[in-house]
Amino acid sequence: QHQLVELVHEAAYVGELAIDRGKAHVGHLVEELELVPRQVPFDGPDDNTVGRVIGQRPSAESSVEVGSVVEFEVNNGPKKATIPNGLLGRPYEDVVKELKDLGFTNVTAELDPNEPLTAQADEVTAISPAEGAPIALNIPIVVSYASGESAVPNFTGLDQESAEEAATLAGFTKLRFTTEPSDATEGTVISQTPGRGKVVKRTTTIRLVLAGPRPGEPTPTPTPTPTETPTSETPDEPDGEAGG
Repeated sequence: QHQLVELVHEAAYVGELAIDRGKAHVGHLVEELELVPRQVPFDGPDDNTVGRVIGQRPSAESSVEVGSVVEFEVNNGPKKATIPNGLLGRPYEDVVKELKDLGFTNVTAELDPNEPLTAQADEVTAISPAEGAPIALNIPIVVSYASGESAVPNFTGLDQESAEEAATLAGFTKLRFTTEPSDATEGTVISQTPGRGKVVKRTTTIRLVLAGPRPGEPTPTPTPTPTETPTSETPDEPDGEAGG
């Protein structure tokens, strides 16, 4: 004797059935047909079908023998995990490995075009989605990291204080100054290594040469400011005419 599984189809596609009710309701219908219900969990999309019956085997309107197993799939939604905290500032290769070890399947690393000037090479500067977010394991995760590099400024013509300020603004903290005789304004930069515009690690020492006086040229001394010498007043002389 055979029975149709048509009622299973009707129950399986009732959109309002949640998993806790859908499983029991579908199972009851199957048992009424003298069949054996079996739930099959399915890691499906994270949409409005989560927790609902989305399919069955055998298909609707199939003829099966009494006592046969009827499987129905329930969408459990995608497997999820939480992006851990404490990833920023660490080497990006370590962070990528940790995320993949947690089961995330779509992790990429890319240079941060807006990296902070204080960031070290290969240091993680941002995570998207952010740390602490619970997400599906197949959601794309982007790990942004720093190159640790900046373009060398043009120091030519700057005095030492101005050169130090320009270096700081570009993220460079290591400067070495030397002096060479030059016709340029004394104390201004006349050459630099690395050259201006070259992209180098911000840990690079920048060597700047300042203009100094030519050999044999006297060091200019400040011209003294003239001061007025106080003079003593001469007493008035008596008139030359004697009184009569």
